[in-house]
Amino acid sequence: MKKRPFGVWIACLYAFYKTATYLFGTVVLFSVAYLYPEMLPEKGWILMANMTPVVALLAWANLLVMLAAGVSLFMLKRVAIYLFLGSLALTLTSSVYGLIVQPELVELAADSSSLPFYVDVAISVGIRLAIVVYCCVLARRGVLAATRGTQPGRYTPEADSRGGVARR
Repeated sequence: MKKRPFGVWIACLYAFYKTATYLFGTVVLFSVAYLYPEMLPEKGWILMANMTPVVALLAWANLLVMLAAGVSLFMLKRVAIYLFLGSLALTLTSSVYGLIVQPELVELAADSSSLPFYVDVAISVGIRLAIVVYCCVLARRGVLAATRGTQPGRYTPEADSRGGVARR
């Protein structure tokens, strides 16, 4: 088993957390709307009414890209950099789309969250940007494998303090 740096665990947990919360929220929303429509609050109906194909496509694409990014980073693959960049781009695209085309959803998100919409988006973008930078640092150190057939070097703190990666 490869020894993973602690930051890889944190970034993967973040990716899996974001994926799981979106899946859970979607399943709960649609199952309550289908099984118990009288129990769904008004905000839930507003969300479902404004769920256009473009919004759904952006959300599910972001979900799948984030899941793939988390898995690839956990496997210490260099493609994680590009997948996290893709997730960052999808987050920005869906936020801009929401601001321009569907301000009702932005108001709903602002009412449902303790943070303003812009702050929430800035935090999400900042975290994903930090993960991209961290992945670039790992790739530069040789911790992330470049291609399918190659294995990354074994990460050790001693090798890191010397500025490299121990190879066997």
